[in-house]
Amino acid sequence: MLETWRKRGDLIETYKILSGKENIESNKVFELPNNAHNLIGHSMKISVKRYRLNVRKFFFSQRVVAHWNMW
Repeated sequence: MLETWRKRGDLIETYKILSGKENIESNKVFELPNNAHNLIGHSMKISVKRYRLNVRKFFFSQRVVAHWNMW
């Protein structure tokens, strides 16, 4: 149940960041694709960043990508 709440909260916060409702620049948090017109689903997809170390695996900007892109 707590995992579901965290995922929901993460998705809400991601929407706020990407839509400009938060005072955070979305390109500093997420990597947005250049060709947004060729995306299946919605136009606010997020690209997956690859890192050398596993320490960033559980950061907000990484854990939310898979759930956000599903919708």
